[in-house]
Amino acid sequence: MANPTDHIKQIILEKSNIDFSVYDTSFLQKMIEDQIKKSRVKNTEEYAILIQNNEDEVKGLISKLSNSYSSFFRNPYTFSVLEYVSLPTLLIELKGKMINELRIWSTACAAGQEVYSLAILLEELKQTSKIDFKYRIFASDRSESQIELAKNGIYNEDCLGNVSLKRLKKWFIPEKNLYSIDKSLQENIVFSVFDLLNTKINFPPESIFGEFNLIICSNLLFYYENAGQQIIFDKIKKSLAPNACFITGETERAVVSRNGFQEKFQQSAIFKLKHKQD
Repeated sequence: MANPTDHIKQIILEKSNIDFSVYDTSFLQKMIEDQIKKSRVKNTEEYAILIQNNEDEVKGLISKLSNSYSSFFRNPYTFSVLEYVSLPTLLIELKGKMINELRIWSTACAAGQEVYSLAILLEELKQTSKIDFKYRIFASDRSESQIELAKNGIYNEDCLGNVSLKRLKKWFIPEKNLYSIDKSLQENIVFSVFDLLNTKINFPPESIFGEFNLIICSNLLFYYENAGQQIIFDKIKKSLAPNACFITGETERAVVSRNGFQEKFQQSAIFKLKHKQD
């Protein structure tokens, strides 16, 4: 008899064309166990029968597996290095190449916290830098519902803990118990639905071409088995411009280092691709 978890993977593949085999086994099993409790079936075998006959449950499991937690300036040290070192350096390098637009890709933007954090840094940098520049952030996520939340740009206090009072007053509009981002931050952001595990295309079509100066794939890689990670790494490597920065999460630094990247600043989770350096 087939393993019940493998049976669930096969059902999901047939019904949604999403290959769950790329997910880390322990992570996948935990998500399935959570859904079993929620749906009140007895075990994995019964849950497999449930999703075979219930489209809503299929959608629920897929949604559960889409990691959507984020916060503004989630890794303060990474964003500090970005603000004071990496972004100014990138601008100097682009100016030397007679390029005045900084291209950024947020590969799993969730509800937009990461993207708007970047936009805040860049808008503030435009006010202080002696270099005249433009920027465009391509923000993608596999989840259409997360992209809609990102476009709306409305957040509760829970994800604002790392936002300074000065920035909170300047870039956020209080609305009862929520905060809405200043709509001016959206002017240089392009949101789109894009699956990082799609092997047919390397970057969001909206970006026209790759050559990103900065790519962020943070707190996502550890959810996947090696095969899934390799698909993502291959896509990122093909999309980076020379001397570009690749940013990951703190807990993913080791796996990134093993896959052809070198950390630019110790403990920063900001990397460079070794063979693309000048």
